[in-house]
Amino acid sequence: MNGRAGGVVVRRILAAAALTVLTLTVTEVTVQPASAQDGPDANGAAMTLLAQTNEVTANGRFQVLLAITGAPANSDVAVDIYKPIQAAVDLLASASNNLDDSQATFEPIPLADHTTQRQTTGFTILLHPSGTRAPVGSASNWPYALGEAGVYPIKIRLLDADGGLLTSFVTYLVRQPSPDDADPAPITRAKVALITTVHQPPAIGPDAAGEPLDTIYTKALNRVLAQFEAQPKLPATFAVTPETASRLRGNSASSGTLAALTKELGRKDRQLLDAPYVNLDPASLVDNDLAVELTRQTQLGRRVLDDVLARPRSDTWVVDHPVDTATVEALGAVGVSHLVLPTTAVSSGQPSLPVTLPGAAGGIDAVTMGIFNLATGSSIDPVLSAHQLLGQMAASASLNPAGSAITVEIDPQTVDPVQLDTLFRGLAQPGSFLQASTVGSLFDALPTASNSASLATPKRTGLGTYPELVRTAHGLLASYSSMLIDGTADIQAYERPLAITASADLSLPTRRSLLRAEQARLGATLAGITTPARDRVTLGARDARFPLPITSTLGKPVKVVITLEASDRLSFPNDTIEATLASERTMVEIPVRTRATGDTPLNITVRTPDGRLLAQSRYRVRSTAVSGVGVLLTIGAGGFLALWWGRNWARSRRHGRHAVVTVRRPGGS
Repeated sequence: MNGRAGGVVVRRILAAAALTVLTLTVTEVTVQPASAQDGPDANGAAMTLLAQTNEVTANGRFQVLLAITGAPANSDVAVDIYKPIQAAVDLLASASNNLDDSQATFEPIPLADHTTQRQTTGFTILLHPSGTRAPVGSASNWPYALGEAGVYPIKIRLLDADGGLLTSFVTYLVRQPSPDDADPAPITRAKVALITTVHQPPAIGPDAAGEPLDTIYTKALNRVLAQFEAQPKLPATFAVTPETASRLRGNSASSGTLAALTKELGRKDRQLLDAPYVNLDPASLVDNDLAVELTRQTQLGRRVLDDVLARPRSDTWVVDHPVDTATVEALGAVGVSHLVLPTTAVSSGQPSLPVTLPGAAGGIDAVTMGIFNLATGSSIDPVLSAHQLLGQMAASASLNPAGSAITVEIDPQTVDPVQLDTLFRGLAQPGSFLQASTVGSLFDALPTASNSASLATPKRTGLGTYPELVRTAHGLLASYSSMLIDGTADIQAYERPLAITASADLSLPTRRSLLRAEQARLGATLAGITTPARDRVTLGARDARFPLPITSTLGKPVKVVITLEASDRLSFPNDTIEATLASERTMVEIPVRTRATGDTPLNITVRTPDGRLLAQSRYRVRSTAVSGVGVLLTIGAGGFLALWWGRNWARSRRHGRHAVVTVRRPGGS
């Protein structure tokens, strides 16, 4: 949806491919708004549509009311009726105001004989079946026989006094089938899914989570929601970007808007679509080996939508960009079963029915958006644009007996309220050609086309260093997550800013800059775990413990893994120790056994549970304890000396009287 990217003027695209069950070439046509004068020189004259009949029976009255401004004196309004639209080319011609060979031209309607700023006029076409008596007509009330149901272009021309064209526009007379028709053509009502997008480009910055939506946008969204409230039975679909939904809830100024949105979603025949957390270009991510980002975006988006809106979600995504087979497979892997794609995503083989896209193992069905769209801009004739849209969609129904799947985007920031109200009223009335629907019923109620669509090749977009930055940042987040005991809120504080960097609404330099900022923030968090770089301990026993101080500035309990590495002079009951750091300074008791006296180096590392290095220390362990073998040798030596001394003492006793003791004095002889 181009409107989701923010403020882009939506073109009404008419494609022959969507108007026949057979494959035709897609043609883009911009519908000419009535106020953009269609004529060689309008000289300031303008003609707008105030009201007209939506559908008319075989014996009904087709009425049109016009407003004329700036017309010269003695101007006229001429009305031409053309043959019913029977092929895509006819619809394309009517949409471009390029019709030839009218079936009839009615008597001109004279305007005031003097120039006036504004005057109103109108006409009525009194229909009757062919072969029946015509009703009595009068000025601006013209009997006309129509023998078959269909969509008839009506060209309304504003002419000057000399018959020169000042301006003109085309609208449509939609004649319903009648049992009295000689050769009634089968008509299956086209299913029209109104998709309202609730989306603003993501907020970035330190307080982004609570940043309100743009005030102008919020007012526009409130206005659209109020119009839906006035049509509570009109089926409708909402595509809500989860990041936008999160901001709606995160700011008190948006509480009324969120309440209104939730209320509308709670009505019968209102549908909420699935969505990634931000607006993505899935093909770009997949092409750059970031298919895992689709999983992250899907999981986060669903959690947010479930939490904020608390409504069931469909398994349908609206994707603004072309997709390829690999992307379809990746979307299928995250549980997407249906897609709404732009017409540019399909190069050929696009009928009016849902199609199965190549690539997904289980199959993904898709419909396209952009063939019929609301006009935008301040210069449009909103009532005319709505009736043109209704007439063109009715023509699609008349051309496709098997049925038509039509999607119409409602972008609150560009849609005209009068045009939307006119469209809603037209779809809310019982009719023979159109039936308002949800996106889900397009897939559930219509058959899937027998021929699959051919996907257009997406533009290859290199993302530079972005993929590596994404992988690094998410690796840091995974390490931090592995440390937390209960840290859902802490993870979300990083998870959402990281998800925003995938937004297709942001420039690539901005996305990379945001990633670097989050990477630095995560790195600083992990750097909050420290140990002494060097230390020395002295052990006086063979089996002993010594304290390892670990400092944490994280402000919450976290888990770490301590590993010990030394020569075989030291041994450990367990060289890997799991510890919980519950305060700013934690003493972890390290059990150790010494096998020899003296100094032994000990390397200590502190890691996250998933193995990322947090801190390193190098201890020197000095042992003064005597080993068991040394004790035995000492005892043995002592015993030997005692035995020797005892034996020597006994011998000296036996021979003591004969002993001669010689004492030498220093310096003497």
